[in-house]
Amino acid sequence: KYKLVPNQDAQDYVRKLGASLIPPHQRDLPSDDPLKFFFQFYLVEDKDLDIVSFPDGIIVVKSGFFDYLENEAQLAYYMSRAIAVLEESGNWRASRHYMNAGRRVATDAAIGAGFVVGGLLLGPMVGVAITRDGYMDSLTDQADRLALEWMLAAGYDIREAPRAYKAYVLRHPDQTLLSPSRDANQTEKNETCAVRRSFLMAELRANYSQVNYSSLKKDSDQFHAVAQLARQAERGKKMTPATPSL
Repeated sequence: KYKLVPNQDAQDYVRKLGASLIPPHQRDLPSDDPLKFFFQFYLVEDKDLDIVSFPDGIIVVKSGFFDYLENEAQLAYYMSRAIAVLEESGNWRASRHYMNAGRRVATDAAIGAGFVVGGLLLGPMVGVAITRDGYMDSLTDQADRLALEWMLAAGYDIREAPRAYKAYVLRHPDQTLLSPSRDANQTEKNETCAVRRSFLMAELRANYSQVNYSSLKKDSDQFHAVAQLARQAERGKKMTPATPSL
């Protein structure tokens, strides 16, 4: 389905960044633990502004993502969030494993079949959302909380997490015509970004007011070199030679 960005330095950068964000408790799980994910990270040629998580632990960063990200810390936030989403699905899978048979059948009936979109297993989240009001919102909030926690543990400036949502809106204001035509859902997307940004700002005030930000990482030369390669790839241009900074 995806074509890899044909540059080994860029692939290594995404892989190493992703690996640095995996929480220790996940890395230390034995290989036969049902909650264990064998994470793999790839940079692919795709103009969409998206990171996709698959149930087997593969996380795909699309080249279009670099069109609005401003620095490495913002990328670290989104990759941490993708890891958190898989962690939540793993916790759901484990709880279902230990569920009694009768309850499992009832849950399966509520979920139904066919909630698979683009290779993503949506059934668990959709099914639970049917039976519990607000559960999807709580999953979204928890993914943001974990992303903040894990990017901070990796040494990144967590103030860039809410900034990442603002960067998207600045790149795609409501009145901008998106090629090839206006995106009818752009206003809704921007409203969602505003909600997520407000939530993250509240989290920073409530739980991270004592953080010493002077020692945290915000950006790197490697990020901007890979961003340039990603933009070249999605526009079909020839890759520039690898730079020493990579």
